[in-house]
Amino acid sequence: MPTIDTTHLVPESLSLPPLPLQRPLLMIGHGSRDLEGRQGFLDFANAYQALDTSRPVLPCFLELTEPTIQEGVDQCVAQGYTELSVLPILLFAARHNKFDVTNELDRARARHPQIRFHYGRHFGMTTGILDLWRRRLAELDLPRELESRGAEELGSRGAEEQRSWGAGELGKLFFMLTLQLLRLKAG
Repeated sequence: MPTIDTTHLVPESLSLPPLPLQRPLLMIGHGSRDLEGRQGFLDFANAYQALDTSRPVLPCFLELTEPTIQEGVDQCVAQGYTELSVLPILLFAARHNKFDVTNELDRARARHPQIRFHYGRHFGMTTGILDLWRRRLAELDLPRELESRGAEELGSRGAEEQRSWGAGELGKLFFMLTLQLLRLKAG
């Protein structure tokens, strides 16, 4: 499975200062049966790990693929950690964020009562996300963009969208969006 080339997306000047607590980060994605979509998320986690070497970064998925949240927690416990940062890589605070991920963490805590989770917020609507959205829309409105895609592709959704646009492209978009957020927080 080819990986997404992220080297051009991470400027050499971008670095993150070490965080005061070096507890591991469970980076939780939704999950996808699409191998490119899965690999895009794993590549994103690896790129973030390269920026933040102060802690282990463990990508895991809520559903549809592995490693699962339970497997991520088990790996941390096997390495002796008792406190974990957990960050859902989700845009909105919907059911997966509010209930499904937290239910998985409750299941893990029942198996490992010594574990303490520090659960982060979803991305939500921020200035950086809205700015990125505006730029993506402007790119979409360029005539060359419209010429390169058929009308059926522009109106596709769900699994159809993954076939027409490519899950790798969605992973790249998500990676670039997250880098924008990191820049806003670091700067």
